Amino acid sequence: MTEYHGPPLPDAPAGHGAAPRRLLTVREVAGILQVHPKTVLRFTRSEGLPCLRLRARLRFDPADVVRWVSARKEG
Repeated sequence: MTEYHGPPLPDAPAGHGAAPRRLLTVREVAGILQVHPKTVLRFTRSEGLPCLRLRARLRFDPADVVRWVSARKEG
């Protein structure tokens, strides 16, 4: 996988008392990674892409997505 050059990710404030960061949907992560949404689901099952399950829906922390992609860089 190459370096991320997609659209900017939502701001992810850190620290105690900061506003909660916006979580991404499967479709948004698919757009960022430029893959099909089913590929994102496969990444969560077999490639270790971190996600949160809220009832029947998956959500993704933008910082986790960036770390996951960065850990898979080649070169």
